[in-house]
Amino acid sequence: MGSTDQGNVSWIVPTLSFTVATLAKGSPLHTWQVVCQTCTTTVMKGGLTASKWMAASALDCLTKPETISEAWKEHNQYLAETKYYHPIPADLRVPSFKDLYGIEPEAVPGMKN
Repeated sequence: MGSTDQGNVSWIVPTLSFTVATLAKGSPLHTWQVVCQTCTTTVMKGGLTASKWMAASALDCLTKPETISEAWKEHNQYLAETKYYHPIPADLRVPSFKDLYGIEPEAVPGMKN
């Protein structure tokens, strides 16, 4: 299993995720072992399978408006039953580059504000 970057988006609009095997079981993530598997037949089949699922889902959404209506209905029901909790306090001040590093970004070669 892995993670996605959907995060807060799924609290605003209905989302859909697919899970497909794209590496050998037990492979340590973010390693050369995973990189070496990227062009294998098994991994390519997994990627192609996910692509087909995505295309079929898009086609359903375009040709069957009720699919989107049902997704919104389910999304709204879920949100009605589940309270959203944002882990970052609303009053938290995000530090600036100068706060973090003590210099203006312009003072770093290649950095722009």
